[in-house]
Amino acid sequence: MIRESGNGEEFNRQRFILLLALTLGVGTGLGEVALFAAQTHILHRFIFVGRDIVWMAPLAEIIVFGGVGIVLVALQAITRWPLGMPSAGILGFLSFLALLMMYTPLHKGAAIVLALGLAVQFVRLAGKHSERFVHLVQRASWVLLAIALMLGTVSRGSRWMQERQTIAALPSARPGAPNILLIILDTARALELSAYGYDRPTTPALEQFARSSVRFDWAFSNAPWTLPSHASLFTGRFPHELSAGWLTALDGQYPTLAETLARDGYRTSGFVGNTLYCDTEKGLDRGFEHWEDYTFSNGELFRSSVLIRELTGKRWARQPFNSYQLLGRKSAADVNRDFLQWVDGVHGRPFFSFLNYFDAHAPYLPDSTNTRLFATPGLTQSYDSWARYRGKPDTDTLIPDWVQDNRDRYDAMLRQIDNELGRLFAELERRGVLENTIVIVSADHGEQFGEHAIMGHGNSLYLPVLHVPLFIRYPRSVPQGATVKQPVSLRDLSATIEDLAGRTGDPLPGRSLARYWRKSSIPAGEQDTLLMEVDYNPRLPKGAPIDRGSMRAVVMDSLHYILNGDQKEELYQFSEDPAERHDIAGTPSAAPAVARHRAALRVVSPDARNIP
Repeated sequence: MIRESGNGEEFNRQRFILLLALTLGVGTGLGEVALFAAQTHILHRFIFVGRDIVWMAPLAEIIVFGGVGIVLVALQAITRWPLGMPSAGILGFLSFLALLMMYTPLHKGAAIVLALGLAVQFVRLAGKHSERFVHLVQRASWVLLAIALMLGTVSRGSRWMQERQTIAALPSARPGAPNILLIILDTARALELSAYGYDRPTTPALEQFARSSVRFDWAFSNAPWTLPSHASLFTGRFPHELSAGWLTALDGQYPTLAETLARDGYRTSGFVGNTLYCDTEKGLDRGFEHWEDYTFSNGELFRSSVLIRELTGKRWARQPFNSYQLLGRKSAADVNRDFLQWVDGVHGRPFFSFLNYFDAHAPYLPDSTNTRLFATPGLTQSYDSWARYRGKPDTDTLIPDWVQDNRDRYDAMLRQIDNELGRLFAELERRGVLENTIVIVSADHGEQFGEHAIMGHGNSLYLPVLHVPLFIRYPRSVPQGATVKQPVSLRDLSATIEDLAGRTGDPLPGRSLARYWRKSSIPAGEQDTLLMEVDYNPRLPKGAPIDRGSMRAVVMDSLHYILNGDQKEELYQFSEDPAERHDIAGTPSAAPAVARHRAALRVVSPDARNIP
């Protein structure tokens, strides 16, 4: 392929190795982009990458392949061995392996063997036509770079143009319309917040915020995981009415809060930390003129490489460095910074902004200060700490020290979020924005730490994953320091926001929660039946209630009724038994209550097939 005959060779081997690395790097990245596009637009699958993948994947692979090329050149310089052909084989193997890894049904071992075979054929073919191959590599490098640059320019430029056009087309806003700030603390369970009586100081800033807002003691999410919970919140619809699920995005069948507010002249923006299920791909950005999910960072750049993403997902690669952080993870501080930069550019119009903080989601990796603040003395770590990253222990037995270690770290993350909330409120106060802003702080779902022998979320409908914080502050019409003790649903938040903002006509479904502080009491007949749902997902860890099939639950009369996939019924008096240790469904005295809840479930969730 390349003449290997000393200093007088026709083409510099080392230069060619680097040029080949560049060409295969950008070519592999563009191949990944093409496969991502096929998965999205043809197979309609989630790919869990951002829109900037069109230029970040080529750039990431240039760095990866370029690094390998530099190592190969260094080896050649040190050893003086003729590494031209072997180098082509190594680089070709990496290229084939990266593309084969994207076909998830293919076993990783089979992908390696197949990539090796293709690399051998690649070297043989290149060797037979060496002169043509050299010229092809030289020309292809610039063509492929130009394509990657064009794709990146079009992707970024089209979004910028669309945002400008959306702003220009906004109608006039109602004079005096308030700003709206919706903050979701992803995976924050109310049971763990000092603002709700928890005995550790996890949320002092929220405690202070509560003094000027209404606190809801029993707010329930409609789903125990991110996508359907947010979709329900944004549309006012129950999860079973929506397309949003484990493998399907929120479609355009029903209007969202952002769409209705944009029609009223609001500037709209979203800044999210949860890029797994809160990004553009999942449909939650509909109606927002400006949406920031995946943003450029070193971590995000490197996870754009299939090879790096696969490598960093391996236990043996992470464990020696005690490294468990998600590449490209955005902190609450990052979200606040981006939001404040955006809001400083909003002039003459009210805004609706949605912030999603992902810090409390596993893996729990607090800073050293908060780690010390919440550490339990004397914990033994005799088990594999990789389990912390995966969100479950390696065995079926929940080790008490392991569970407590998770809770300590989770509490520390809640305190870090709370610190950022305090800073955000101070900045908004300094800007003079807060007094004319409806501020809502809540969570999309909670988390389980050994309750019912379960960890994590999305796998049951017990109280720890459904009971979430909810605070509403608006000095003009919301009483300060008030408390609502009746159970409420996040599904009603959109209707509440529209009510407080003075919006009339074409309302979203649900009923405004303002009725709970505008009336001295709510008669039992006017209290809603709260519905919570989670669909079966075979990919979740085994051993949780969701293994038995899709689940439904209703809250009514201070009772929490759960219908499992195998038709087993459970009933808990959650206000008196918040740990839900005592299932009263089988007791004779609870039979009438079980029947009432079963009948209520038939009304609010007619699609539930397993109702007895």
